[in-house]
Amino acid sequence: MEIGLPGIGDGLNFLAAVDELEIEVTNRSPNPLTFTLESVSGNEVPLSLVKSVITEETVVTYEPFTSYSPEILLESGEKHEVRLAVRRKDITADEVTGLLKITDDLGDCYYSFQQKDCPECEN
Repeated sequence: MEIGLPGIGDGLNFLAAVDELEIEVTNRSPNPLTFTLESVSGNEVPLSLVKSVITEETVVTYEPFTSYSPEILLESGEKHEVRLAVRRKDITADEVTGLLKITDDLGDCYYSFQQKDCPECEN
């Protein structure tokens, strides 16, 4: 499993002008696999899972995020994207941090640090 994060480093950094970020998960195994993305206990960053349904019109929904697994297996070489949005109105501190855990069905585990600076929350 290969994890692609936006920007530099091993974390998600929701800056003042960034509301949504995307995580790319690519299956580098020769066999199909699935993965689970979950918020680690004590996570202070309020996130929503962004889902897009494309019919005649594109409908975007935001659901409170606790965990996510794709509905189908990822074939070898296949990429799956997960979009997360920060819920700024739920932040009361100047800076909040958290940890996401990505685990595949082979037992591989990856952690991603997340941070949200909240200058509009300064006292």
